[in-house]
Order: sequence, then structure tokens, then C-alpha cells
Amino acid sequence: MTNPTDKGDVIWIVAAEQTSLVRGDTEKTISAKSLKISELADNVKQFLEHLGKVLQKTPEVLQETPDTEKSDQAGKFQLDELEVSAEISTEGKVSLLGTSFAGGATGGLRFIFRRLKD
Repeated sequence: MTNPTDKGDVIWIVAAEQTSLVRGDTEKTISAKSLKISELADNVKQFLEHLGKVLQKTPEVLQETPDTEKSDQAGKFQLDELEVSAEISTEGKVSLLGTSFAGGATGGLRFIFRRLKD
């Protein structure tokens, strides 16, 4: 997949696309496309900025019920880590992988966010 015109400023994205055919059959096609590193970096940065807004709204302590007294420790959990999986399209777009994703993604990006300790 090397291209003699590459000067180190591109990265190759390989993607498998699944197409539904008649009678429930599927067909996978694999495509590869070069993408400017600066374009992918901008897309990852934008994705992380948006995800950062979501993370800012996550509580430090998860409680079983909103009216649980502070002295009652039952039902409280601390959120220390959040793992997010994302895929990169051949166009360089970065997207969350949701639970209904049926393609069985084997590549992409995995981000692990850990809460800062005081």
C-alpha cells in the first residue's frame, strides 16, 4: 500500500464494508484510502473535544437513588475510568461505536479516560 508520491504526510485507512444482498446474504468489500495526517488529526481532536463535553457532565459518584443520605454508603459507586471505542471511516471521520454495531469492528481507536486524582 505504499505510494511513491507519499512524503510521510499521509496515513492509510483500510475499511471493510458489509453490504446486504438478497435472501439475507452479505458481502464484504475491503477498501483502502490514503488520508492526510493533518486531516485525521483534526477529526480526532474534534471528536475528543466533543467527548470532553460529555465527560465534564459525568458525576464523580453514582448513587442508587437521588435521595440517598451521605452517611449511607450502600449503592454508591465511584466512576474512575471510562472506555470509548471509535471507528475511522475511509473519509477520516471518527465515530462512536454503538451497541447495535453489527460489523464486529476489529480496528479503530480505543480511548480510556481516567479521572484525575486530587
